[in-house]
Amino acid sequence: MFFGMPGAKDVLIKNLTGEELQDINLIFEGIEKYPLRISKIGKGRQVVKTLVLSYLNKVTELKLCYYKEGQKQEIVVYNELSKKDLRKLILEISKENGELKVRTSIEEKYI
Repeated sequence: MFFGMPGAKDVLIKNLTGEELQDINLIFEGIEKYPLRISKIGKGRQVVKTLVLSYLNKVTELKLCYYKEGQKQEIVVYNELSKKDLRKLILEISKENGELKVRTSIEEKYI
């Protein structure tokens, strides 16, 4: 059974980097003024955030933005964001050669 709000998608973000992550944003095209802000995720921790998609008019990309040494970095974490697809997204953030890497998966069914 689905308990979320209509037109909303849950996003589970897991920090597998071994260090605390700060100031991460999830953004999608056309909705720049509503970034989903994650101020902090402790090492080995996870958070669940809700993306409101009811005003999304076309399929778009979901991007994770962060700052490294003062420079904005963007990673496309999901390229088919749609208000019809409300399955939970799972983003696993790890670190490789000093860069953040994101592995995205989708929870296929609600329990």
